[in-house]
Amino acid sequence: MEIGTKNDTEKNKLLLEKEKERQELEHVIDVLKDRAIDREDKNKQLDESNEKKDIKIEQLREKLENMLILKEEFLIKISVLEEQNSSSSETNEKQQNEIKYLEGELARLENELQIIKYKYELQNKAIYGLTTEIKQQKVEMNAHFNNLNKKLEMQSEESAKVITMLENFSGAKDDGRNVNIQTEQHVTFSLNQKGGHTGVSAERKVVPVRIFNPQIRSNGKFSISLSKRTAVNRKDQQKAE
Repeated sequence: MEIGTKNDTEKNKLLLEKEKERQELEHVIDVLKDRAIDREDKNKQLDESNEKKDIKIEQLREKLENMLILKEEFLIKISVLEEQNSSSSETNEKQQNEIKYLEGELARLENELQIIKYKYELQNKAIYGLTTEIKQQKVEMNAHFNNLNKKLEMQSEESAKVITMLENFSGAKDDGRNVNIQTEQHVTFSLNQKGGHTGVSAERKVVPVRIFNPQIRSNGKFSISLSKRTAVNRKDQQKAE
């Protein structure tokens, strides 16, 4: 396989991987956006429900105040009637019946007041609980959404850098020869046609490397030097001299 084709394959593979990761993140964000829309709809419904409950609570509060006033009036009437009875030498049956009636109404009023107070407390707790839950859900959703957005931005920046790097190296030329890409921590062997010498270098970053096919001699052998002074095949070198 030619070097250029191999590089293109590696480039395409890397780009596909980055694109797949980006699409997965975008899919997650789209799902979260849909959930956020649903949550907003539910929040709107809850807000409307809370407004209705606020109205109901206000009605209960007014009713409670009115019944407390009525209770106070009953107590005053009962107190007056009892005082009249105690000061009178004769038993007033009409007053006694009125006292019993007022006491019955007062007991009924007390029961109704307890129910109203209980409903009032429940409504307040329900609204407080819903409001707290909505706020908490909004905070969690926004935090999760922001984290995914940051990941997507980082992924996009990383992909853009990789694409730029690959495009720069794939378009590079070195005296008309192909350029190979060596990645981090790879040892690079470069061959020089002029002297048949071999240069060895250890690179920890992406570098262009000159690649070419060495010349084959008439005897079917070719020489590759391990250093600038020592050749692999001294006999061929002596014959050539």
